[in-house]
Amino acid sequence: YTNYFVYEGTFDQDILIKKSAFCLIMRTGDFYGEIIAYRKYKTQEDPKQQNELSLYLTPKKDPGYSVDNYMNVEDADHFQDLGNMHLVYTDYANCALFSYNQTEDYELWLYKKPDGLATDCELLLALLSDKPRNVYYT
Repeated sequence: YTNYFVYEGTFDQDILIKKSAFCLIMRTGDFYGEIIAYRKYKTQEDPKQQNELSLYLTPKKDPGYSVDNYMNVEDADHFQDLGNMHLVYTDYANCALFSYNQTEDYELWLYKKPDGLATDCELLLALLSDKPRNVYYT
């Protein structure tokens, strides 16, 4: 498995779980050629309880792209389509910035725990969106 820290974004309620959440961690792994992910989180209602949402992330590419540029996200338990996450930018070492086109929101993943230094993705997010930024992983 690989852990990603969903560090910050431009939404109050998480796009995928439809709740205000914090301490978001995305754990991904390979399952017979498909990427399966578990989104671990805590809610304001019960900050001591860690919840989990099982997801299928299917890499896809839009016409004109030679590499995968977005992931289709499905609820693995209910086989419900939750939307697409488009990759805006990654430096392949520290971070990835995704957008949700249906809401014009952004989500920033860090490959390592936050260390207080701004990544390229954080700087790009500041340029791309005027929406307030919320920190989810502290």
